[in-house]
Amino acid sequence: PKNNLLDFYIQSTIDYIENHYMNEISIEDMAAHLNLNRSYFSKIFKTATKKSPQEFLIQYRINKACELLRDSEMPIIQIAHLVGYNSQFHFSRTFKNVMSISPSEWRKRNQI
Repeated sequence: PKNNLLDFYIQSTIDYIENHYMNEISIEDMAAHLNLNRSYFSKIFKTATKKSPQEFLIQYRINKACELLRDSEMPIIQIAHLVGYNSQFHFSRTFKNVMSISPSEWRKRNQI
């Protein structure tokens, strides 16, 4: 039974991220969504996914950004906003940390 509850918490969090990644969301928001204490939530999430909720959210946003960079001609600032970043600078820095190249360089190499 405990594992089913943990699976439920993790899947609910992933659903929450999929539906809200474009907004500003915090670990507090994710924990509150499940009525869990923040530190307990962070611990079970990391145990289950091997990533902190923040790392998971960032990875999800960057994956979405890659789809948009590959499949559209949208300006990078617009993509940044669509995946939940208010600042193009913050988005580009985060993208480069995750992908090891800039969004514009990634687009050049991967656009269809």
